[in-house]
Amino acid sequence: MSITLPRAVQESLAILRASRAVSGRAEEVALMEERIRRVVGVFEQVGARLERTHATEGWIVPVPEVLIALRFLSAVSSWRARTKKISDVADLAAMVQALGEDRLDRELLRELAARVYPGAEVELERLLERIARGEAITI
Repeated sequence: MSITLPRAVQESLAILRASRAVSGRAEEVALMEERIRRVVGVFEQVGARLERTHATEGWIVPVPEVLIALRFLSAVSSWRARTKKISDVADLAAMVQALGEDRLDRELLRELAARVYPGAEVELERLLERIARGEAITI
């Protein structure tokens, strides 16, 4: 699947590519671009799921599984600060607990997580199991 990046992102990557080429670090930009493409791909897939919404107090919001998957994506991203990852995991756990294990669509969660990177669905499933057991969480 070919992901078209927004023009502003393409322009920013071009500037980075030029500046890193001077310092001999052009491979960093290629890695960054691949990560951005993965994230954009996940958001596009999630966008496809936004037809699965519900109204809450007059707001149209995605189903909780989409929000949980996005929070997981933030928690495991390599470019996110550790303090923010801690908040991401806390938010994810709170959403899972508020929704309740019996109402969680794990199949949808696995499907969304699998789009992040190979094996992400297994990692998310283990995280959900630790949350259900009330164990300490690490990412």
